[in-house]
Amino acid sequence: MCEMEDMDHIGQHLQMNDMRKKGLFTDGLIHIPTENVSLPIHKAIMASCSNYFRSLFTWGMCNREYENDVVITGVSAKTMEAVIDYAYIQRVDIHPGNVEDLIAAADRFHMFGLQKHCTDYLVNELTIDNCIGIKMFFDFYSCTNGLKKTNEFIWRHFTEIAESSQEYLQMSFDNLKEIINNDEIYVSDESEVLSAVLRWIKHDTGSRKCHFADLLSVVRLTFVNQSYFDDFLTTALSIFKQCAKSKSLLERAKDLKMRMRNTDSIICNPHENMLRPRVPREVLFVVGGWSSSGVVDSMETFDRYTGRWYDAVSHMPNTRAYHATVSLGGVIYVIGGYDGSRYLSSVLCFRPDTHTWENRARMHFQRCYVAGVELDGKIYVFGGFDGRQRHDSVEYYDAISNQWNDSQPMRQCRSDCGATVSSGKIYVAGGFDGSHCLSSVEMYDTTTNHWTMLTSMSIPRSGVSIMSVGEVIFAIGGYDGGVRLRTVEEYKPFRNTWSAVDSMNVGRSNFCAILFGGKIYSIGGYDGSVTSPHVESFDPKTNTWIQKCPLKIGRSALSACVVRDMKNAKEFTCLGRDASATST
Repeated sequence: MCEMEDMDHIGQHLQMNDMRKKGLFTDGLIHIPTENVSLPIHKAIMASCSNYFRSLFTWGMCNREYENDVVITGVSAKTMEAVIDYAYIQRVDIHPGNVEDLIAAADRFHMFGLQKHCTDYLVNELTIDNCIGIKMFFDFYSCTNGLKKTNEFIWRHFTEIAESSQEYLQMSFDNLKEIINNDEIYVSDESEVLSAVLRWIKHDTGSRKCHFADLLSVVRLTFVNQSYFDDFLTTALSIFKQCAKSKSLLERAKDLKMRMRNTDSIICNPHENMLRPRVPREVLFVVGGWSSSGVVDSMETFDRYTGRWYDAVSHMPNTRAYHATVSLGGVIYVIGGYDGSRYLSSVLCFRPDTHTWENRARMHFQRCYVAGVELDGKIYVFGGFDGRQRHDSVEYYDAISNQWNDSQPMRQCRSDCGATVSSGKIYVAGGFDGSHCLSSVEMYDTTTNHWTMLTSMSIPRSGVSIMSVGEVIFAIGGYDGGVRLRTVEEYKPFRNTWSAVDSMNVGRSNFCAILFGGKIYSIGGYDGSVTSPHVESFDPKTNTWIQKCPLKIGRSALSACVVRDMKNAKEFTCLGRDASATST
């Protein structure tokens, strides 16, 4: 019934517009004198969607000479016709040739619905090459919503814009400073911001070098990559050598970076730009686990710019350990595990944007010591223990339908295994079959629904973490039935062989490993005597492990995931969390 009424309503508007074009029952004219065009209108309709025309017609009723006719200058007849069409039918054909004229007209005539349509059109057309110009356009016409979305686009694509956009080179100093002063521009390293400043200055060094110090003052200089910073001091010498303020900023940054290198710690201060970290584009979440006081419900987040852990405000609705944690579509799924008394099939869903928890569909089986991965928009879980037996079964979860479905079982029953995805295939390795720690490895192809046994690892590993970097798969730590392992081995699928790489500093099992910022982080676990807070990272390029800031509490049987492109990442990182941890 409502749909029928809507159709009738639309039909009436179309009929009125048709009558307007034929001059039927109209009571006014809009004249475009430069083109000698007169457009018939119904004053009531124009007044109903525009305060400009309402005021004009109200004033005109007091001045009989202009009661029916309006003269509009500065607008083409074609644009005015489109504006009138919108007033009648709330639709308009927007294209690159008319969008700027339409926004200008919508602003002039106070037609905010038309302005929104044009704003939405331009937002959908944003590219690396045109976003700066569109930002300036929105700013001029005070299109607040369009400006907000365009700024978000620029922050998200800042590095590409600064490297390739010609519009970027034409930006004003004030606009560039505003952008790079924002905490939320997406950069992998602050050297990208410094490089962007240098590119803008060099485009017109003569007239722009006077802005160098002011731009440097909003660069987070202490977070610039050391080798780039050293090169910068040499390459930019000709720009800053005559500027005392620039030299002072760079000398202070040099001293602070030296202090940080000597103490192996990061100095942060949110009240000083040089020491104020940006909001990272990805946040590492550690969820639950087993601490010295038992199973926990807490989460910690890691800010890679500060290298510190922060307590997350939100806790799980209940305690959970030996679970899987997977990020899908910006949402964190906490799957299965053990709450201290029960083996769980339940699934919790955490939405970081709203800090809310929800229950989702249960798995078909209780699964403690479960492994999980995401592939092609689905979550897969493998094996586990239900309190009676180890599973070879596999299930996958469809978030749209909120349903779990059975998949092809593994070749071997296993709990405490590790799982990862590489080149569209799922790899599962190690674990415990109820009697023995396992060294076996198998690969699952979702397109053929088939498991293939691969070359086994060199030693059994239960409570192991498996992580892929590109096409290389790493098996890290675990328990071989006698000791907690420090050793790490890598698997190259094209060779179907395992080989040793650099060992961790601390042996551990039932920890979590996650790829974060191009490095593998090994977090927490059980080292044979205590639940460990120890964290270290592995750089595949240098084949070395480096100790990182420890967790706030020791945890084993924990799980982790990375959430990317969070709009509220600040709430989980340095600038939104532990102010006391950011002081110098």
